[in-house]
Amino acid sequence: MRGDHDRSAPTSLALTVDDGTALKVCAATFTATSATTTLGALLDAAQTSAAPRGLRHRDTGDGTITSVNGKTNNGSSTWQSSTDGTPAAAASRGTVINAGDTIALRYGG
Repeated sequence: MRGDHDRSAPTSLALTVDDGTALKVCAATFTATSATTTLGALLDAAQTSAAPRGLRHRDTGDGTITSVNGKTNNGSSTWQSSTDGTPAAAASRGTVINAGDTIALRYGG
């Protein structure tokens, strides 16, 4: 992912999930296959490798994340993502993630 990171070694990234009622923190472990990954690939890996376990998500065909842990987009309340404190934007599978990034998912309007 960044610099001299060994792409064949498992990588863990921190992920916070704020559904508007509770904040959960987990680490998702996966094997990097390139210099970056995507939010979609991270969430896919988190479904089976997150510690603690239990992260689930759904998305649309266009890549928009529509549901996390059973909380579904509803009107102006949607899932948004932020990486390393950047401004939140609509959560999308294509969002680029780098090694060492901290990823925040937040539900709200």
